[in-house]
Amino acid sequence: RGRWVGIGIGTAVIAGSSFLVAFLGPLLLAPPLVGGLIAGYAAGPRPEDGLEAGLVAALFGTGLFLIPFLWTASHAEGFVAGLAGMAAVALGLLFPLLGTAAGVAGAVLRASFGKEQGRNLRGPED
Repeated sequence: RGRWVGIGIGTAVIAGSSFLVAFLGPLLLAPPLVGGLIAGYAAGPRPEDGLEAGLVAALFGTGLFLIPFLWTASHAEGFVAGLAGMAAVALGLLFPLLGTAAGVAGAVLRASFGKEQGRNLRGPED
């Protein structure tokens, strides 16, 4: 259950940032990193779990994030339509990579916190 909550929060962070895209500017790469980190941390202490959760959150979040870009690309004219389409392709390739890497980092971060506190957070081995 915690894994899906983390994936949902990560997806919401990535997708919700599309409403702030005009204000983010250079911070445009932060949403997949933050969303993937949250999803990976919630997934568990194993890097494999973080990779899976980060990728799922990044794919869902990217799909929702790109809706305004694709709408602009299909309804606008001239330079704006071309720019929105190019941005959609570039971000569609970049966001899943960043979200997946951040998911692994989130899982490793959770495992390192468990070791520092003397607790074993590792789940049952499959």
